[in-house]
Amino acid sequence: MTKSKVDKYYETYDYNSRRPVQIELETLREDQQNRLMKSKTFCMIPWTHIHGFPTGEAYPCCLGEMQHPIGNMRTNTLEEIWNGDAYKDMRQNMLNDNSCKECTRCYEQEEQGFFSMRNSSNKHFGHHIDKVDQGVNPDFKLVYWDIRFSNQCNMKCRSCGPMFSSLWYDDHVKMHGKAPNHKRIEWAGKNKNDIIKQLGIEFKTNGNKEKYENNNEIWVTITYPVSKEDAEKGYHTYYRHIAVGAFDYWADVCGHPWQEMNPEGDSGTKAEKVNM
Repeated sequence: MTKSKVDKYYETYDYNSRRPVQIELETLREDQQNRLMKSKTFCMIPWTHIHGFPTGEAYPCCLGEMQHPIGNMRTNTLEEIWNGDAYKDMRQNMLNDNSCKECTRCYEQEEQGFFSMRNSSNKHFGHHIDKVDQGVNPDFKLVYWDIRFSNQCNMKCRSCGPMFSSLWYDDHVKMHGKAPNHKRIEWAGKNKNDIIKQLGIEFKTNGNKEKYENNNEIWVTITYPVSKEDAEKGYHTYYRHIAVGAFDYWADVCGHPWQEMNPEGDSGTKAEKVNM
């Protein structure tokens, strides 16, 4: 689909429409259209995505049931998880239009009338539907990844917790009378740089944004405040999503903004540099 057609599509964008973006319906086979727009179980996620926790667990997406990981980044590579039995079983279930135990949150949302992440993924990644023709063993080429490299963080946002922010650790102990079932500082892979290296991330700068490029042509843009004025407008740096060893590089590019930040939701006095 051309850019002009995509732009036109968004001019009359219907949030609840399951019609896929960036691909013309007439180019899709009937079975592809049925999967993307009619199926109650099919999702593009197992052919496009991996989600990872700082504690190593891997899931199909951020809504995947925590008791049903598809692998662990501490013991397996991303490619091994991609080709593992758990992910293959999910793909097979979806090809057979059967439900998956990992996907109950989306099913529940849809039962309540919400437009689920499953529907959204089919809508926005449906133009990759040809990958599904590879069956349960698609080529390992992530279209979209969400890996929480570490929980090492200098913020205590109210919506977070110790699994994703190390600064929450002591508060968890105070509230629950015991430590969480993981260490204060966690890293997603076998070591600090493992997942970064697997993704082949390189650092590039573009104005006031930092871009990460990997060898699968995936781009992730993270916005950060470049001045006190920007910080006051609510633009925050999500430090835990940056690559290990890159903080000083990032700091030189953006001018150490955390020295002036006091982000909303932070229970400390002001943000400070994370000690890597």
